Amino acid sequence: MRKISKNKKVWFVLVMLICLFSAAPFVFAQASADYSLHRYDFHILVNENNTLEITEKIEVFFNKPKQGFYRKIPLRNEINRFDGTSSFNRAKVSEIEVSENYKAYRDAGYQVIKIGDADDTLTNVKDYTLKYRYNLGPDTGKNYDEIYFNLIRNEWGAIISNVTFTIIMPKEFEEEKLDFFRGRFSSVKNSD
Repeated sequence: MRKISKNKKVWFVLVMLICLFSAAPFVFAQASADYSLHRYDFHILVNENNTLEITEKIEVFFNKPKQGFYRKIPLRNEINRFDGTSSFNRAKVSEIEVSENYKAYRDAGYQVIKIGDADDTLTNVKDYTLKYRYNLGPDTGKNYDEIYFNLIRNEWGAIISNVTFTIIMPKEFEEEKLDFFRGRFSSVKNSD
């Protein structure tokens, strides 16, 4: 049984953390978007209290002059498991920090972060850093730990060229008991 050390960066996570490319068919099909994401990097620190400390580094290319963009983070997730069970979580977002001017508000089940300034028109490439705490609420798994977070969802409406992520777990775990999911929205397949 191979153990992973507490401080080692982990490139995967516990049961159902990420549906990595759930929006890929929708995102890549929209080549005429006002902007595209050339690089999108996630750094996720998992805490034992079911919270995630998330840092997103985004390189945006503005195809047309824009004042900024919106980052929509879901506050309610339906979790469909491959064993046929399902549940919902109601997440909370707090401790928001952004490298540029921003406004944060909740709307229709999302934490919306409007990034940019009406007095500043952007063209070409711009780098952004977002940090926030994502509180998943109580763990719903009875015989296992479960963390659910979609890296890429349908809300972008832009081309995303390169996604990378690092996940740091709070303690050692048995790597062979890990499940990781990717696929279309609501996918419960982990074969890839």
